[in-house]
Amino acid sequence: MPDYQRFFLASLNQELYISFFLNYKVRNEMDLYVKSQKIDQVEYTVPNWGHWCSAGYRSKGVTRYFFPEDMEAIEFLNGKNVSFNLIDISDRSFMTRLQAKITGINKTPTLILDNRIRLKGIEEIKKQF
Repeated sequence: MPDYQRFFLASLNQELYISFFLNYKVRNEMDLYVKSQKIDQVEYTVPNWGHWCSAGYRSKGVTRYFFPEDMEAIEFLNGKNVSFNLIDISDRSFMTRLQAKITGINKTPTLILDNRIRLKGIEEIKKQF
């Protein structure tokens, strides 16, 4: 084989090799999809003496609570020392939640394994581990 053909094949193989690794998404963790509830903490402010418009309500902070089944899944996976990405669907935009519904994440908790298998519900997650 002539040198120019060897050089062409080597550069073609190198380009394919590089493009494979640039486009390949390495997944070494699992994704756990959950929902949470946001509760605003509100306090009443006392008006200043003689000035009625200074009274009112103001936000003191926001507390997030996971639903019981979701919290049980989080504690179970942490107890088994499993590394996972926690994705709260309640925090996401409408389009992201719609995309999650279309891809089959319609029940929480949903654990997506490395090989793209979906485990829906705490019972399936416990069976797997």
